[in-house]
Amino acid sequence: MSRAIDHRSFFDIAWAWSAVTGEPSSMMMDALVRSFWRGEFEPDGKSRLFALIQPDSPSAERRPGNYANTENGLTAKIGNDDKAYVTAERKQHWLLRRQVADVLCGMPEYCPWPWDGSDEGLVGFSTIPFEVWPVRMRDERYAQWHIQREHFAEWYRASTLSTMVSSIEQFWPEAPPAVAPDAKSAELAKPHSASHTLALKSAPNLEIRAAIKAAYDAANAAGGKPPNIKELPAAVQLRLKEKGYHASARSIQKVGEAPEFKRRRRQPGKTIASERRVQKK
Repeated sequence: MSRAIDHRSFFDIAWAWSAVTGEPSSMMMDALVRSFWRGEFEPDGKSRLFALIQPDSPSAERRPGNYANTENGLTAKIGNDDKAYVTAERKQHWLLRRQVADVLCGMPEYCPWPWDGSDEGLVGFSTIPFEVWPVRMRDERYAQWHIQREHFAEWYRASTLSTMVSSIEQFWPEAPPAVAPDAKSAELAKPHSASHTLALKSAPNLEIRAAIKAAYDAANAAGGKPPNIKELPAAVQLRLKEKGYHASARSIQKVGEAPEFKRRRRQPGKTIASERRVQKK
């Protein structure tokens, strides 16, 4: 019997590792990101990291079988009744350092530092602490990158983090063998992921406020753009999940409308450059 392809996101790995070791999940995230820029996940020029993105549609028209985005940014598939149904279908987009640097470096909200096009420049990004990266790069990119269990295990054995927990079985148990689908097994089958393994509690307003403050503090410390009200849920939900909580985008935005947080957002028309010019006067 074959085993199912077992992969997790950087965030889920870091969260599960933190729950076992008691160390902050940012320690694992920092190690993974630094290793990426050093090229440790690109043996023989082939990447072992990937992002899950919306599958390609056969055509650009809205027709059954094609994919579309919902108002909430979810991936949906068009049914025979022409309605859009949320789907978990994704395709793997492999991540190479040169491609990531070429697309994102120089963009203030992701990688404000320019890349000189050299391998040395790529390695240079590995010297940047995880918490210094802009919040959107940390939450929307790094946290969502995936790796298969066997490839993570190979990297982890050589990592200094393995001295804290020697076996990944303690925070990433091996997936059960894949079972041929039939009526009964299809009904009982459940996705294998850390988000299903570890139940999340509804976040009280106090935790939401703390997570919002942390998101703005991190953006300020990195000298990056503070998340606006639309970007705020993505930045806050990952922080809440790290502490075992969840909250809807609507509830986060409602708390985020408080005057103390409104003051921390950039006013319409302002940019990082314009704010720095004002500070220098």
